[in-house]
Amino acid sequence: MQKLKIDYRLLFPASVASDDACIERLITTVESKPGVESAHLVQSASDQSHVVCIHYDPSVVSTAELRDAALTAGATLDAKYGHVFKTIPATHMRRASAIETHLSRIEGVLEAVVSPDGKIRVEFDRQLTNEATITESLQAWTNDALEPVTPAVRKSSSHVHSHGTTHAESSHVHGSIFGSQTELIFAGLCGVFLLIGWLLESFSELGVWVPLAVFLFAYFFGGYFTVNEAIEKIRSGKFEVDFLMIAAAGGAATLGAWAEGALLLFLFSIGHSLEGYAMGRAKRAIEALGQLAPRTARVRRGGIESDISVEEVVVGDVVVIKPDERVPADGFVIAGSSSVNQAPITGESVPSDKYRS
Repeated sequence: MQKLKIDYRLLFPASVASDDACIERLITTVESKPGVESAHLVQSASDQSHVVCIHYDPSVVSTAELRDAALTAGATLDAKYGHVFKTIPATHMRRASAIETHLSRIEGVLEAVVSPDGKIRVEFDRQLTNEATITESLQAWTNDALEPVTPAVRKSSSHVHSHGTTHAESSHVHGSIFGSQTELIFAGLCGVFLLIGWLLESFSELGVWVPLAVFLFAYFFGGYFTVNEAIEKIRSGKFEVDFLMIAAAGGAATLGAWAEGALLLFLFSIGHSLEGYAMGRAKRAIEALGQLAPRTARVRRGGIESDISVEEVVVGDVVVIKPDERVPADGFVIAGSSSVNQAPITGESVPSDKYRS
């Protein structure tokens, strides 16, 4: 068997992300050709670019024939499937979900992915729609400025690639009044006005209008983002808990229970903001853990040891791990014994004893 490596970007006339479904379609098409044993996407150890690696039998198919077949398959797929890559200002994960739902409802859209950092990727059937239609619909629905963006590189299975987004960009962006902490500050202000209103209502003789005015401020700060998200979800065809919270708070106000309605909004808004904070911390922890994983592995093949990219390690390879080195991939011990830091694989911070069983 021989290997043929082709940069996946050479196989498609237009830009296609390395994690796009067209890559899998291309691999399936190439693997169906006589003489091809397997094909997969790997990261080049030399320049970190991604290539389609094809294992084939040269006695059945030549390198030139295989290359032409791959190029033809890529051009055919590009003629059938189109891709849109745009970016908008960083947003909240729930609004990103609402935008995804809106895009998915456009006829001809096969897949829509919107990340909280504002990156948008859409795959569509060229026979049913086109890029202009999708862009116009997205522009009209979001009212955000759209910018072109370079297709993203696939995240490898052994490490997490960081796009440089911060917690504020990825999970907690909600306006610019107080920057990235706007929602949390609004929730806090809701609690402050709720407390002041309750104290005035319970222990003062200022009449009902003064505490009512304070409760209205609590309603504003507690319901600001909840109302915005409820509107976004309804526009995208979703009916979720945000709308129920607004309905409950409105019902409490109708019954004259302003303090109870403000308390409901405060609890929901503070929980929502803390959820974003917790998810941001978890995201950063996962990214930090992923950075611990090594990018290369020392593999022994045919009695010769060589360093290769971890993406090129296959089942059955013998990986040599020397003292103080990190484990590049999961496996079992066939020789030797030691204590191993397996944090890149399991997250455990305490070294674990490993030996041949």
